[in-house]
Amino acid sequence: MVSNVSISKEKINIHTSFDTSLISPINCGGIALNLVFPQSVEDLRLAVKYANERKLKLTVLGSLTNTLILAPIIEGLTIVTTKLKGIKIEQNTLVSFAGESINKIVNTSIENNLSGLESLAGLPGSLGGALFGNAGAFGSSISDYLESIDIMLEDGSIIKLKNSKELFSYRKSNLQQGAIIVSATFSLNKCEDRRLLLNKKNEVLKIRKELGHFDHKSLGCVFKNPNGKSAGLLIDSLGLKGLKFNSAEVSNKHGNFITFTDKPNSEDYIKLALLIKERVKAKTGIDLEFEIQIIN
Repeated sequence: MVSNVSISKEKINIHTSFDTSLISPINCGGIALNLVFPQSVEDLRLAVKYANERKLKLTVLGSLTNTLILAPIIEGLTIVTTKLKGIKIEQNTLVSFAGESINKIVNTSIENNLSGLESLAGLPGSLGGALFGNAGAFGSSISDYLESIDIMLEDGSIIKLKNSKELFSYRKSNLQQGAIIVSATFSLNKCEDRRLLLNKKNEVLKIRKELGHFDHKSLGCVFKNPNGKSAGLLIDSLGLKGLKFNSAEVSNKHGNFITFTDKPNSEDYIKLALLIKERVKAKTGIDLEFEIQIIN
């Protein structure tokens, strides 16, 4: 159900009792009591104002490609930033809003002969979520070429945060849960031969395909790589590929992926993930840390 809510003569469209499994890549999720898809900075500001005036808890989501929703009910106001779109190129700088897909950002940079983001080719998800978890692959992270991010505060104002070691670390940002990333600025390198960029992108996509990234619905890597070791190879070395818990199964191609053999279920996913953690800890002493974001 969608309702138009008036705020100071302005309107935002709020979906009530929205089933988040409809926007999840693994079709799992709970019911958001109130959910909004802002399409502009002003829409976002109105949504934040609406929540603050009513003292509603804010939950901020991207495209959910690395987010497991365990909560059966998400109270307060849920903001999904996937419709907050727009990319601008100025010389060696790329500025993108949070809702743009990583793949579109990578392709746009290549089309403009800008180098730096090719290793992110094929990475699912939108910019906001990728920045929140400092997503990456093949030895690189999205923060590597990041210059700054713009964040909206509770009062609707926007501040710029410069990239720093304090702000981003391996598969992690120090942004608070619920921080609203509006846009990001990347400082890239000019490359005169676009074919070099396309070749790098295609190499990355080929590796992803060989590892089974595109074979089944998943949330990508479940765990962070511990101390420079591959979590996937570690899980594989313990013979855990193919391990099942009801509908959830460890991928036979990539030990750090969980897929489904039957109807997707968040509880099955998390119970299998915890079983993997338990067995890895018992056999190796390594306590795997989740890379996925968990809403509970």
